[in-house]
Amino acid sequence: MTTSEAPNKKQMRELTLGCVIDGTQVQPVDVQLEASDPSKRNKIRLVLSEGKNREVCLIMQCVFTWCDTHPPSQ
Repeated sequence: MTTSEAPNKKQMRELTLGCVIDGTQVQPVDVQLEASDPSKRNKIRLVLSEGKNREVCLIMQCVFTWCDTHPPSQ
């Protein structure tokens, strides 16, 4: 997954904790920052044990307010 903003420690911790989606707590098995460059897209790797429809994007939206497949309108 990519994000235009470089994640800080709080955001990475929030990704690790997961969030509630459709009344169920979902949490990634692993979260890794693969590349971070302020002038480019930042790559974050989320590993799930069992993925639901759009779960990765929904988890990202909990922390970053949007997912790269649905960027904010300019």
